[in-house]
Amino acid sequence: MLSPGQLFAGYRIVRSLGAGGMGEVYLAQHPRLPRQDALKLLPSELTADPTYRARFIREADLASALDHPSIVSVYDRGEDRGQLWITMKYIPGADANELMKQNGPFSPSDAAEVITAVADALDYAHGKGLLHRDVKPANILIDSTQATHRKVYLTDFGIARTVGNETALTAADLTVGSIQYTSPEQLRGGDLNGRADQYSLACTAFRLLTGRAPYPERKPTEIINAHLHNPIPHARSIRADLPPSVDAVLARGMDKQAVNRYPTCMDFARDLRAALNSGAATPGGYQPTMINPGSVGVPAQPPQQPNLAKPAPVPPQTPSPQSAPQQPYTRPYTQQAAYPQNPYQQAQSSGYQSGQPYGQPQYTPQYAQPAFSGPGQQAGDSNNKKTIMIVVAVLAVTILVAALMVWLINRDSDSSTDTASSSSSTTTTTSTTSTSSRPTDPAVVAGVPTQCVDGRATSTVGTSRIESGRIEIPASAMPPTGWTADSGSSTFPFVTDAEGVYKRTVGTWIAQIAVGTLPSDFSTNTDGVARKILECLAVGPGYSSVTTTGPTGTVVEPNRLEKSKTAVSLLTSTIPVTGRPGIIGDDIMIAVVNSSPMTVAIGINPTGDSATRTAVRNAVQGLLVDS
Repeated sequence: MLSPGQLFAGYRIVRSLGAGGMGEVYLAQHPRLPRQDALKLLPSELTADPTYRARFIREADLASALDHPSIVSVYDRGEDRGQLWITMKYIPGADANELMKQNGPFSPSDAAEVITAVADALDYAHGKGLLHRDVKPANILIDSTQATHRKVYLTDFGIARTVGNETALTAADLTVGSIQYTSPEQLRGGDLNGRADQYSLACTAFRLLTGRAPYPERKPTEIINAHLHNPIPHARSIRADLPPSVDAVLARGMDKQAVNRYPTCMDFARDLRAALNSGAATPGGYQPTMINPGSVGVPAQPPQQPNLAKPAPVPPQTPSPQSAPQQPYTRPYTQQAAYPQNPYQQAQSSGYQSGQPYGQPQYTPQYAQPAFSGPGQQAGDSNNKKTIMIVVAVLAVTILVAALMVWLINRDSDSSTDTASSSSSTTTTTSTTSTSSRPTDPAVVAGVPTQCVDGRATSTVGTSRIESGRIEIPASAMPPTGWTADSGSSTFPFVTDAEGVYKRTVGTWIAQIAVGTLPSDFSTNTDGVARKILECLAVGPGYSSVTTTGPTGTVVEPNRLEKSKTAVSLLTSTIPVTGRPGIIGDDIMIAVVNSSPMTVAIGINPTGDSATRTAVRNAVQGLLVDS
């Protein structure tokens, strides 16, 4: 232990800042510059240990190559008096773990700020091919001395590894890295990628928000078993004031299977911030939510599934209020009980009771009873009235039956016409049987398709920009080089016009960016349309040579394009794939724009391919709409 005023490696010790598994840290005056640095020493008894020595030097070498505003800068390293040392930027303030000891859990806004900063730092490190492997509150430093805002730093790359290099944990690693925040694959000694750090970040977020680790068991073996096998805990069971969607976001970040987590740490942080800002759901409100919480281990009430069958027409003589099919976790329809322009309501008899529940309309008698049945009223009047009511009822039933028969005849006629048209179309095309057997009617209900239909093939001339209808991805957002114009080789669901580009990645597997125009009867419900496009992509011709298990971890959030302020639903998801060596799935990004007609931008990149992922995200998020 060094004392204040003592010299070490030319630095004058000011005071002790703390000690950890990898050594002691001091505030020290730089020998030549008017600056105080953090001086970290590896104890002399560990300097002789080859494992600790290598790890200490590696921390300096790896961290010194990182230049990010939320990563603590490393200035120098060396050896003095048999002890290895590192000097780093001194961060006044305290680590997140210490702050929780003093003040309790973080507020939602503060937690979102911290997690966002650390997520950005982690994604930067991952882009450099480096995994941190020890993300936890004690390794997050918070400088609160700034007058305008806090500064957040990620520190301690002592057990960091480059991707694909010696990922198994050792006993020493478990001493340094807290297993309270360690991913299942890391505990098993499996292959790691950036989603292992994301798991640790999600556990850290859980701790910041609740003041408790996700798995607070006492023994290390119990903690490890909990990470591997126990259900993902609910933060709201500890802190009830958190919005409901927070649990879904945390659960995806802490999914036992890395492939089900978010593509990047910033994706997780973005959704966590949105969830924390959403507050409690209110009637007619909207908040981004995860549409498949069951796939990430969150016990939840299953959402009502949409009725994918096209509803039968209602005979015009018996209109009834019709509610739009409810999509899981979509924007609630407001004022469903009283649309003033609803044609069904305009056609109703004046006897319809609008306050009745949806279902069979309730009618009051067309001929009302007299107000009183006095003693002087004759029985014959009552009998006549009953007869009239019976006649009216019979006439009403007769009209209903006649209307139903007319409707059935018209339906059969339309069906025959459609069949003839379809047969004619089939005889003039060279497509295979599988193509002709696919539906051609998207069966739109309330502006959302309920059947998957292949759109027109892409028709693209160049790669500098792509456009369709009122939407375009300008040259500034397009990938600079290495992408090919997609002319006629791809089809995307529903589009009536499309342009796109692609890039080969592994073998014949490609990444894609496309824009398209959607049919004119697609309207308003952009998030419902986005979900249906995703569903149809997963079963479309693009995956005919492999096996898919359906989209996982889908998240939809509302946005507005920055310049035109046009509403857009931004969907992110993953389609897992088996049967293709080197490919585990595709990351999907879909932006459905509420233009007129509705338009869509689609980005697809192989899961884990950071280069094409960046290009895809930049392109889809850089789209413009001609206002």
